[in-house]
Amino acid sequence: MTTDTQPAQATDTPLSLHAPRSSRLRDLKRDAAAFVVILAFALALCSPVLAGRVPIAADTLNLWAPWSQLPHEPVKNPILADASLLYLPWMVFAREALADGEWPLWDPFAFAGFPYAANSQSQLYYPLTWLLWLLPLSGAIQVLAVFNICLAGWGMYVLCRGLAISRAGSLVAGLAFAGSGMLQLAIEIPGVASVYGWLPWMLFAADRALRTRSTSWLAAATLVCGMQAVAGHLQWVLYSFFAVGCWVAWRSVSTWGRDGLRAALRSALRGAVILLGAIALAAVHLAPFVELISQATRTGGRVSSNSWPLTYLLRLVIPEYFGTAVPSVGVPMVFNDLWSVGILPLLLCVVAILLRRRQDVWFWGGLALLAVLVTYGIGPFLYVRWLPGLNSLLPMRIGYLFILAVALLAGMGYDAWLDFARKHSGRAFVLFACLAGGLIAVLALAQFAQAVTLDAALGSLQAAQLWRGWLLSIGALVALGLPLFFNSQLFARYKWAGLGAPTVAVVMLGVLLVDLLTLVPGYNSFVEPGILIPSAPSVEWRREQPALGRMLAVDSPGIAFNPNTQTLYGLDSVSGYDSLHTRRYEEYWGVADPGVLPKGRSNPYSNVFIRPQAYTSTVASLLNVRYVAAAGELPASAQFRPVFTGEIHIYENKEALPRAFTITWGRSLPSDGIIARLGEDDFDPRAELLLAQEEAPPSLAKGPVGRFQPATIISYERNSVTVEADFPEATWLVLADPNYPGWSATIDGQEVRVYSAYHLLRAVPLPPGKHAVVFSYLPTGFMISASVSVATLLVLVGTLLIWWFRRAKYPRD
Repeated sequence: MTTDTQPAQATDTPLSLHAPRSSRLRDLKRDAAAFVVILAFALALCSPVLAGRVPIAADTLNLWAPWSQLPHEPVKNPILADASLLYLPWMVFAREALADGEWPLWDPFAFAGFPYAANSQSQLYYPLTWLLWLLPLSGAIQVLAVFNICLAGWGMYVLCRGLAISRAGSLVAGLAFAGSGMLQLAIEIPGVASVYGWLPWMLFAADRALRTRSTSWLAAATLVCGMQAVAGHLQWVLYSFFAVGCWVAWRSVSTWGRDGLRAALRSALRGAVILLGAIALAAVHLAPFVELISQATRTGGRVSSNSWPLTYLLRLVIPEYFGTAVPSVGVPMVFNDLWSVGILPLLLCVVAILLRRRQDVWFWGGLALLAVLVTYGIGPFLYVRWLPGLNSLLPMRIGYLFILAVALLAGMGYDAWLDFARKHSGRAFVLFACLAGGLIAVLALAQFAQAVTLDAALGSLQAAQLWRGWLLSIGALVALGLPLFFNSQLFARYKWAGLGAPTVAVVMLGVLLVDLLTLVPGYNSFVEPGILIPSAPSVEWRREQPALGRMLAVDSPGIAFNPNTQTLYGLDSVSGYDSLHTRRYEEYWGVADPGVLPKGRSNPYSNVFIRPQAYTSTVASLLNVRYVAAAGELPASAQFRPVFTGEIHIYENKEALPRAFTITWGRSLPSDGIIARLGEDDFDPRAELLLAQEEAPPSLAKGPVGRFQPATIISYERNSVTVEADFPEATWLVLADPNYPGWSATIDGQEVRVYSAYHLLRAVPLPPGKHAVVFSYLPTGFMISASVSVATLLVLVGTLLIWWFRRAKYPRD
């Protein structure tokens, strides 16, 4: 294998599959030891798992009614609420759907119905998720948390070994990446943590595919990139594909200078095949999401320049000196806000850049700098955020690439420093003195900043962190100084292969482990398995009610049933919480509840929550809002009848329309006209049907008033609804579920078009008589995208199996 430089030690060979078998076995044992160290580190970060506790903040449900009104333990960390509002409900929904024999494509419990297949963070097509479905929910969460840390550490170690970095240097890089602040803070966010660790594996496989020009490595790289594409959060996937593309471009340019333009073009083509093949492999996952983007409003926003000053970067990268990664006490710290990889890796990163023993130092240093420039919108890099796919995302998350680059440079710096100290001890001492002086200057600056801070509470936090920073800095300097000590005349007789190298490695790894294990102590929540889905009398009462009827939770005097919590119990709700939802749903509720509409085009989180409060409105009744839940009593009203009083109050809406009904008279209006009509005082959905003029529906029955009649729902499943209607004349059947692309209908087995009624709901025209209508959901182009994914998977797996059989038949000694 061709590499940019030779490894630091002749006996520490880079990762290779073409070495003699005896050498490979010896190297495998050494690499396995490094893997065990990373596994032990992951278990240390998730140590409560060993006692049976589960790393997910289900305790945050106690922040809201009805659970807040019942006896409970204090909430450990409220900022982790996304774990219980997003990922836990999604896991429960998918598991229960599979238990019922349905592939989870449509979620009827949020937003009055939502395309679950379009949820980019659901991990529905992530192979590891399929294996975890075999475990109990608590065990699956435990395994996933530990595995995600190991995946990141192992991947970085393998990448570094592939780039001819020593085992000790690779282990430093692996631990720095796996223990970085961003991943530690995202342990309980599977949609982020599962994606995080695949990037180094992608870079390693892509690099091998370019270097060896092997079809098997090309297939492996495509498979690994596709794995990340289905693992969760697509913003991290986008950044990862960008990093891989840049690395391919770097390698191609290097090849051009060495082997000519044709070879460079071949390398670039192989890189394009990897990335396009990965997209094809993930087609069944990506296609519904792309469709949802076309139906949503959030992507229309534009992220402006970062609101934090550039000095905030010090808090992101070295919180040990500047107190915390947040600007003031009370501001939550989330995974976006901590780019720390430890003090020692930062020093080693500086060493790698200063010594520049490798050409690719320029690439990784440039990638880290790019992340900073994009995050803070410096100069023309502000406009990077306006590119398609980035215009509604948080730019600070590109710190993911900063962390990767710094961790990798730390591994390079480790080797460069040991080699430099051995060959040029005098100059190494000068460099060490400069590094020590710079570190002390930063500490002095941090001490001064802490002394003049105006916020006493923040100053206290900074003082505590400064003490930790002093101790870690001393440890880091001792670790960096050891090579100079062991190369002195006093230890000259030991030479470099004796006592020095192992001691330096152990001390450096020890300092790094202490730093990472104390970075955010107590941040994550670990709960007992028994409280993953807490019970409440009001929940049990609602589940016992046989009839279909959606719930709306009123937020005054306190929040009840925060969006998505209803999914844990299979309760229909008009609220929801997701990074995207449909434009039509916003517009529908905006008729009676302006608070539902986005508050600003530049705010990327302007509409991730839908929590309608217009419970007395006609649009609520039309959407089958039968139950209203509130933490306190609601004003007396003839429309609402109290049906449950306990830890919360639940009222029945006597004017709620049934989930399915027929109506004989209506009219077609433009979309704006329908929205306006929905908000008029004299509008009665029982008397007139409103259809979109743009859809050109068939002629509607004429008459002064429509005849209204409930229809009978025979079955109501996640992906299908069967309704029976019997009416003596032509009529329209309305199902009070959102009409979304992919929904189709049949009448007595004959396919018919589904129209949008009242701007949002589904409707089909019925001839006279008794009919069975079946509504079915299959994402648009699902069979095509699934076929593309399956075909790509078969080609990739087939290629790897052929390689494996050939290797087994013709082994290389």
